[in-house]
Amino acid sequence: LFVVDSNGKLLHAAQINSMDTLNARHWHEPTNERDYQRSPQRDLWRTAKELKWDEYLALNMFEWVCVSQIDRSTNQIYNTLWAYKIKINSDLTFNKLNPRWCLKGGTMDRDKFKAHAETLRITTMRIIFALKAGYWDAMCEFLLDCSNAFQNTRTDGEYADSHAPLYCWPAPGFERRTEKGERMACKVNVGMQGRIDATRLCNSR
Repeated sequence: LFVVDSNGKLLHAAQINSMDTLNARHWHEPTNERDYQRSPQRDLWRTAKELKWDEYLALNMFEWVCVSQIDRSTNQIYNTLWAYKIKINSDLTFNKLNPRWCLKGGTMDRDKFKAHAETLRITTMRIIFALKAGYWDAMCEFLLDCSNAFQNTRTDGEYADSHAPLYCWPAPGFERRTEKGERMACKVNVGMQGRIDATRLCNSR
């Protein structure tokens, strides 16, 4: 059996369906929850999401709040999603499955949440590309990953007065209700991925 990927390339179905990390670069990378449910590696993704959720809980990323306690006239509860990524090392060996919980922040109020942040100059970006082309091996060994950078940028505690409250729905698969069946939302305590001011918050700290 063969499977045609998005680039029109024929791939062995056995590699795509494999649980062997040697075939990780051929694995299915979900783009949404429907994709996740269909993924041959769904159980592995589920485990990765549970581990990531434990990280978020350890970082005190949010507080559970009953929906009835949120003033919906002034506060919107934003939807969230899982972003799925298979991380591969520079030698094409498997690194890890890296699901990330992201806020759908495209409709956030720009007056309440300041989105402007310093960005990379085009000239600097071209210099980096030139270095990468000339010193490929050295740059591969210099890969950096700021793990949970936004999730470690606090908006509560001493910073609470300078930030408007932000509420979102829990990650798909991790919803919670009260004993009476009332749906619960999350009050975000950090510069969560997907919120329009996350880069600005991280840069300013």
